[in-house]
Amino acid sequence: MAPEAVFRFYEELNDFLPAGRRKVDVVVTVDGGASVSDAIGALGVPLDAVDLVLVDGQSVDLSHPVLPGVRVSIYPVFESLDVSALARIPGRPLRRPQFLVAASCRDLARALEVRGFDSRVAKAGEEERAARVAVEEGRILLTTDGPTAEDPSLPRVLRLQGATVEAQVDEVLDRLDLRGPAPTRRATRP
Repeated sequence: MAPEAVFRFYEELNDFLPAGRRKVDVVVTVDGGASVSDAIGALGVPLDAVDLVLVDGQSVDLSHPVLPGVRVSIYPVFESLDVSALARIPGRPLRRPQFLVAASCRDLARALEVRGFDSRVAKAGEEERAARVAVEEGRILLTTDGPTAEDPSLPRVLRLQGATVEAQVDEVLDRLDLRGPAPTRRATRP
């Protein structure tokens, strides 16, 4: 029997896999000297979509060798989870988040645009639809109220607590780990 390792891809990384390999353990034959990068690429997942790799629960970089019997967990970019203490894949921006801002937070959208973030305002009175649009377009819905912020089936909703626009901007930057260089692309409003 050939030496094997177990791979598991999480969240949107499953979109790159064939239907039978999505959201399940994938057993991979281990070639001597193959790296995590080699194995991920051979499975068809682009490396630029990967943010974190754990081998038997320990954070590793892409050059780490895949040995027989290990469990490799591969994660995409995290939106609201602090993984700063772990070894993340270096050398590129982790993401360029796009925001859909609830109509009640119109000034927040403008404040984020000024900082270089792609942000647009949702239509007034369509909070439920806005949450679905955010998921479909890969945007993060920013809101201060509404039932959508509490719905666990909508992972791209961020309920803000700040009372002022400045406090809300700080909350977005802090909770999504966006402090640092501003994105290079400016958004245009429709």
